[in-house]
Amino acid sequence: MSADGENWFVLEGESTSFILELTEQGISIAYWGAKLVSPSRAAIKALSQRPTGPSSPSFEIPLTLCPTQGGGFLGSPGISLTKGSFGWDFNPAHVEAVERSASSVTIKVIDPVHKMGLSCVVSIDPKSDVLALRTTVANHGTETLTLAWCAAMTVPLTTGVDQLTGFTGCWAGEFQQQTIDLFTGAYVRENRRGRTSHDNFPGLLAHPSGTGETSGEVYGFHLGWSGNHRTVAEKLPDGRAFVQMGECLLPGEMMLAEGEEYETPALYCTHSADGFSGLSRKFHRYVRSHLQTDVARAKPRPVHYNTWEAVYFDHNPDKLKILANKAADLGVERFVLDDGWFKGRRDDAAGLGDWFVDADVYPNGLTSLIEHVASLGMEFGLWVEP
Repeated sequence: MSADGENWFVLEGESTSFILELTEQGISIAYWGAKLVSPSRAAIKALSQRPTGPSSPSFEIPLTLCPTQGGGFLGSPGISLTKGSFGWDFNPAHVEAVERSASSVTIKVIDPVHKMGLSCVVSIDPKSDVLALRTTVANHGTETLTLAWCAAMTVPLTTGVDQLTGFTGCWAGEFQQQTIDLFTGAYVRENRRGRTSHDNFPGLLAHPSGTGETSGEVYGFHLGWSGNHRTVAEKLPDGRAFVQMGECLLPGEMMLAEGEEYETPALYCTHSADGFSGLSRKFHRYVRSHLQTDVARAKPRPVHYNTWEAVYFDHNPDKLKILANKAADLGVERFVLDDGWFKGRRDDAAGLGDWFVDADVYPNGLTSLIEHVASLGMEFGLWVEP
């Protein structure tokens, strides 16, 4: 990371530059895209200048990391809250502190009137170019703060982006792509199931219409969250566009007493100049280096045997031990007991999610089968489904 003065921060990966600027109006992303050889603050600021259109405000409200309605922003705000009788918005009055490292920036701003604070953390993985963005809201006052929405961050889209690709689907038909043209207005997707779902994956691609698998620019966004979530991609009437992702909070769900904090899920995003496949490789590289455990990385994937097609719901401990013998003879390293082991699960119309061993089938529990599998030199795996 490099800094031009105290208000200009450049985070760099192998093929990406991400530049933050601090101004009196807030914290903004000045540039995000292909890596710049020698980032020039003057050149980037000159390129970001926009003409004033007829009948438009003479002063354009900046698109900050957390734009607010109280600050005059007319698009989707980065935060929505109430606090007491008059506290209906956040006003980031000034920067409280800036922390920097080789690959991250933390910017803390406070609202002295409402006695609140925001901490915005931006970090980059230099090898994969994946950014992790998250915001923490802190209540420093005595009145309870009710939080209705807080985006992990607000990320502007470049002018060349004119299409959005989201994902939907169903069981056995997951990750169906839906591509639409970016339009003036808001593209909003919400998941209210309380868990992850096939129909609303928390991911979004933003790209020019000509982007393909191996060529063209694309920006990828993924919210690291398995609960309720909300995605907003909005294009303002003045032509600016942005993406927000965060937890979908239900009414009254997030109430902060004095001294309490709320941290958003991380928004993971990256840029590729090599099409959708290039974007996938960057995300895959990040997952392998950051999210996989040391144990998983330390050994090859084991040869895996699953009992489903062999027995379906017809479980019998003696037959399963014979099946384990055959699997071990074939060189299997992990033996997985699939659906049908829990109470009443004799077909697919009952028992799913109970997670209690069926005593009618396994009167002594699963211990005997587990020990038999282990005695054959295999790991034992157990299938569950929420």
